[in-house]
Amino acid sequence: MSGNNFNFDIIDIKSPTNENISSKLKIGDIVTISGKIITARDQAHKRIVEQGSPIDLNGLAIFHAGPIIKEIDNINNISTINDDSNNSNSSSNNSNNNSNNNSNNNSNSNNNSNNDSKNEFQSENEHKHQYEMVVIGPTTSMRMNPYESDVLDMGAKIIIGKGGMDDKTLEAIKRNKAVYLVATGGCAALYVDAVKDISNVHWLDLGMPEAIWELNVEKFGPLIVAMDSEGNSLFK
Repeated sequence: MSGNNFNFDIIDIKSPTNENISSKLKIGDIVTISGKIITARDQAHKRIVEQGSPIDLNGLAIFHAGPIIKEIDNINNISTINDDSNNSNSSSNNSNNNSNNNSNNNSNSNNNSNNDSKNEFQSENEHKHQYEMVVIGPTTSMRMNPYESDVLDMGAKIIIGKGGMDDKTLEAIKRNKAVYLVATGGCAALYVDAVKDISNVHWLDLGMPEAIWELNVEKFGPLIVAMDSEGNSLFK
């Protein structure tokens, strides 16, 4: 591979992306990713192929990683606290017979009108409040060889891992104008810092490392293009 002119400028790409972007990346390019990436290891890949993906994979970056994540909140407890608070206020209002009825009615009306927006906010953000990234690093990608070509055919455009992948996956990368990026194990601290929040999780029944985690990231990297859309590979 000594004949290749590697680009040592860091390219920040957005995820989800499209083939107009991924097809321009060449082996040796150094990139970071901003936007949304998901984690998926072999059990998640297997289920995606067998049952379909729980999210739209079009243009997404998939990180071969089994993160360590800690729970920092519990939405059920928040709901309970909110309910208890409302009940306490209701009891207090009932016991204060001399309170202003009009004021109470207005307060109850406001609470009722806000219920839908509060529930919607909690539903949209429940995993953001529940979980925090502790450690995330790459898993050996060969574990995903039996499934990756099918997953790429579902629309994923960026695969992130370590160690490279087989010829069948390389053909799928070429066919789908996708790219495979190598993550460096020694950069785990940088990867954690780049994760701004965890927006969702799927298939927790597989266990924390095997679940699909949706991550919002900013300049996630550095990552090296190791297999590109022209069928080139740093592993050959």
